[in-house]
Amino acid sequence: MSDWSPFALLWALPAAGMLGSVPTGYALGALSHGVDVRAGGSGNIGATNVNRLLGWRLGLLTLGLDALKGAIPAALGLLLWPSFPAGAALGLAALLGHCWSPLLDWRGGKGVATAAGIGLVLAPLPTAIAGAVWGLAVALSRRSSLGAILGALTLPIAAFATGAPLRWAMVVATGVVLLRHRENLQRLRAGAEHGLR
Repeated sequence: MSDWSPFALLWALPAAGMLGSVPTGYALGALSHGVDVRAGGSGNIGATNVNRLLGWRLGLLTLGLDALKGAIPAALGLLLWPSFPAGAALGLAALLGHCWSPLLDWRGGKGVATAAGIGLVLAPLPTAIAGAVWGLAVALSRRSSLGAILGALTLPIAAFATGAPLRWAMVVATGVVLLRHRENLQRLRAGAEHGLR
């Protein structure tokens, strides 16, 4: 399959960023319960805080929709521009939009689910390994942030170990997720991090 025009890719990048910037958890809280999830719990708009405030169904829906925000642009990039690293570029654009949303005054989520969506398209085996580490860490510690940090660190290691393509994109995604968790790291060190209910 031949690539679409490179000029079309230039338009697709901001479109992917805008898709990523849609604040799923915030929107679900506002539309379903009239609640601003930023005002309670950890103050985050991600699935963990939505689950904490509004229940597991909306938390799971937030998780799935946030993952799709990364997976859809990544998959379209692979399909439409197979000769370019467009899947990685579009997926990362969505991740940046999610983490720094212009719709929320340049604030956003922590990027875990969106990065996982990108990884499932670009590097499914490393992402599955990272997901297993995340799940084990959360089960043992009851701290979602610790699972996210350890899972994120595992992702590029697993990508290089398995020889996955576009490994650099996994490194960038991990860097974004760790940057968004810097306050969680401080609270973990202080023993003051929020736990799961």
